[in-house]
Amino acid sequence: MVRPMRRRRSGWPPAAVIRRAALAGVLCVGLGACRPDTRPSLVPAPTTAPAIGVGPDDLFPDPACAGVPIGVQNITLDAGGAVHPVRIAVPPTFTGARVPVVFSWHALGSDGATQARLTGLEQLAETEGFIVVQPTGVPNAGDARTAWQLVTSPPDPAHDDIAFARALMDEIVVNWCGDSGRLYMVGMAHGGFFTSRLVCEMADRIAAAISVGGLSHPDTCTPVRPVPYLAFHGTADDFVPYTGDGRSVLIGTGDLPSELFTSNIPAEVAQFATDWSCDSVPTDTAFGTQMVRRTYAGCDGDIVLSLVEMVNGGHLWPRAPEWPLDATVDGWAFLSQFRL
Repeated sequence: MVRPMRRRRSGWPPAAVIRRAALAGVLCVGLGACRPDTRPSLVPAPTTAPAIGVGPDDLFPDPACAGVPIGVQNITLDAGGAVHPVRIAVPPTFTGARVPVVFSWHALGSDGATQARLTGLEQLAETEGFIVVQPTGVPNAGDARTAWQLVTSPPDPAHDDIAFARALMDEIVVNWCGDSGRLYMVGMAHGGFFTSRLVCEMADRIAAAISVGGLSHPDTCTPVRPVPYLAFHGTADDFVPYTGDGRSVLIGTGDLPSELFTSNIPAEVAQFATDWSCDSVPTDTAFGTQMVRRTYAGCDGDIVLSLVEMVNGGHLWPRAPEWPLDATVDGWAFLSQFRL
C-alpha cells in the first residue's frame, strides 16, 4: 500500500555538469546526438546484448503513464511488513513513454536523500532520461541504524526487504511509468551488499547492477540468469575490508552481518563468474595508477562481469576528476547497454 507523504513539485537539481559519455567512441542516448569520447572504455562492449537504443515502446506515450509528476517526489510504501520512505525523481524530459529506472540502495545508517547527494544520479538523469528511485531502509534486529537485510543479518520476522524490493519495482512499473525491461540496481556499501543479494534472488527482473564498496556471493546464491554486473571497491577500505580479513572500524558498533567483514571481494566476484560460466581468469586493464579493471570474458549470454579495484582507495563512491572512472556517469554507461 502506498502512503503519499506531503507531495511537492520541487525544482529539479541544477543541470548536470557531468554530461560526458563513458564509453569508448560514442554514447547515443535517446534521440539525442552522439557525443565523441576518447577516454578508455569502462567495460568491453557486449557482443550480442542490445544497446539501450530506442525501441518502439520508448517513442510513444503509454496511457497508463498519464499523470506521473515530473521532479522529485517523496512517498511511503508499506510493503514487506514495514513502511519505507521512497524518494522518486522523474526527469524533466519525461514524455509519458516508459523509461529506464535506477534503484539506488543506501549505505548503513543513511537514507534516500543522502544517497541522492552522494551519487548525483538525479542530476545525470536530468539529461540521460531515466527515473531514479532511492528508498530508505528500516533498522534490522539488534541495531538502530537504517539498513537492508543481508543473508547473514540477524533474523527479523517483522519485515522482509526482498518482499519490499519486489513491491517497489511493481510500484514504479505500474504507477510511475518504469520500463520493466530496464530496471537497474545500484548500491553503496551496505546497499551494495543488498544489491548483490538482489542479483542472487531476483535476477529475472534486473537488467544490470552495480555495487560500490560492498558485494557478496553467499552459498545460497543461485541466480536464475546471468546479470551484467559491475563492482567498485577500494583496496584500502577500512569499513568493508577488500580481502575480508575481518578488520573494520565497524567492529563492535552493532549486531552487524558478518558479510560486511568476511567477504573477500575478488573471490566473491569470481563466484559470480563461476555461476555464469565465465572464463576462470579475468583480464586486467589499468587506468593509470589509480584503478584496475578485472573483467571476466566468455560469460553466459555475453554479459559483462567486472570488478574495478580502486588502488589504495577507501570506503567511497568514486567520482571524476579524482578518479579516472566515475561510478555515476561511467556506471550509467555500463547499465544502459543492457535490457531484459
